[in-house]
Amino acid sequence: MSSRFFVSNIQNDHVSISDTQVHHIRNVMRLDVGDRLTLFDGQDHQAFAEIESISRSEVALRIIDRQEVSCELASAIHIGMPLPKSERVRFLIEKLTELGVKSFQPVITERSEFNKKSAEPEKLERYVVEASKQCGRNRLMEIRPVVQLKALLEQNSIEETRLIAVRGGEDLASVNSGNAPPSNLNFFCLIGPEGGCTDDEVAAARNADFLPISLGPTILRMETAAMKVASLLARE
Repeated sequence: MSSRFFVSNIQNDHVSISDTQVHHIRNVMRLDVGDRLTLFDGQDHQAFAEIESISRSEVALRIIDRQEVSCELASAIHIGMPLPKSERVRFLIEKLTELGVKSFQPVITERSEFNKKSAEPEKLERYVVEASKQCGRNRLMEIRPVVQLKALLEQNSIEETRLIAVRGGEDLASVNSGNAPPSNLNFFCLIGPEGGCTDDEVAAARNADFLPISLGPTILRMETAAMKVASLLARE
């Protein structure tokens, strides 16, 4: 069970927690005055702290030591895709966080079903925090704003190797083995909805310098495809 907790500012000598994490500290972990725990700020910093006081609504902490500890990959992986059905959104965000993905962007395509409630930034960011607490990552995966595919393709991203997952594309494993520009470890991969992107969308992506890549001979669910991309592009 994780004893890591998220605090956005750990630069002060004394900090407090007054959100839903209080319940976890008090009732789940059953920590008390004098107990120690680990804090992280989502920007590669972590701190060791001691509980000074605890109530139903707030935990006051004294910082004992601070460290800068990065668990980030050498490759910067950005995933853009429609959100899956609501019950699978949390699973997707958790696994991409654990795999070290740098950012996630919900994308609206012709065949995707957009659920505004599932795409609420606060909800997605909460999933990121919870996954980061569990997996030991000290930097939060960025949740980018929802974007229409057409607008995404019009964005100028010359700093990224832009990929789109399609059947019959180049083997993704080769993209990360030196066949792609070796100095560029900044990847943005677009993954289509259930049923894939339309032919027109794929053609538009090609015209926007997206390299078609294949994820293998079988048809993957969206979240499986995203995890495979993250795993194959990861460089430590």
